[in-house]
Amino acid sequence: MEEITILKEKPKGFPEVIYKFRDWKNEKHRRLILQNELYLSSPKDFNDPFDCRIPEDFTSLNSVEKIEAYAENSVQRHSPMLQMMGIDLDAKKSEIIERLNGKPKEIQLENEQWLFAEQDARYGIISFSCIWNNLLLWSHYAANHTGFCVGFDEEMLRSLPKFQMGGEISYRKDFPVITPMLTLNNEKREILSRAISEAFTKADDWRYEKEYRLLKLFYPNIPTNENRIITVPDGFFKEVILGLTFPVNDVHSMIEIANQKEIPIYQAQKIPFKFRLTRVQLN
Repeated sequence: MEEITILKEKPKGFPEVIYKFRDWKNEKHRRLILQNELYLSSPKDFNDPFDCRIPEDFTSLNSVEKIEAYAENSVQRHSPMLQMMGIDLDAKKSEIIERLNGKPKEIQLENEQWLFAEQDARYGIISFSCIWNNLLLWSHYAANHTGFCVGFDEEMLRSLPKFQMGGEISYRKDFPVITPMLTLNNEKREILSRAISEAFTKADDWRYEKEYRLLKLFYPNIPTNENRIITVPDGFFKEVILGLTFPVNDVHSMIEIANQKEIPIYQAQKIPFKFRLTRVQLN
């Protein structure tokens, strides 16, 4: 399993600025620059149906030995609770083996339904990019270059105590295989590693986005939409970039906002005879 950077640990080469692309015509998107609001999305609202949809693979338990080892492992890990409930450990082990031998697809489906529902309810994720000058990012997330892009201080955001995990996305061509088996003496680390793999791994098709994300786990209460909104101080802003075709009539207003926040503001421009962007400062 690929290692993903965990929040608070800043390795060499981490981005200093991370970028959020927004649609100026969308009132909710404007609140990013007007009210300093960031929204922590649920995975159910993502545009990628594979994002945060990497479950444990029960088909990897494809032998008698693996099934028996998993059943023993599962019973041992939950033995205090099972004993407290008066459940015989050997009987529970036999039940697990019987179900895995008879209805593995049913167990897989049950696990996926539970896992995905929990992630949808309790994950709060905000995605950024490590780059501002990708043509597709402006097209897809900034209303075909008519929107804007805000650069944030990565370290300031990552250091907020409300986030449990943060880092760059790992892109893969192959689908990760996560075995249901856990090591008895290393449970917490393995569970964290799985959570990171599930939330910070995407298909290689998305590599061009160079995505960076922050994750908040909502426990014990399931959040409302209002709970998913956070605000940050002006000092978290590093820069604002207007799209190639940002509305001319609104440029002055954006310059005033940037001046109030004491941050530089730029506008993207085409580089002549190249499929590339540059930018010019407006204040």
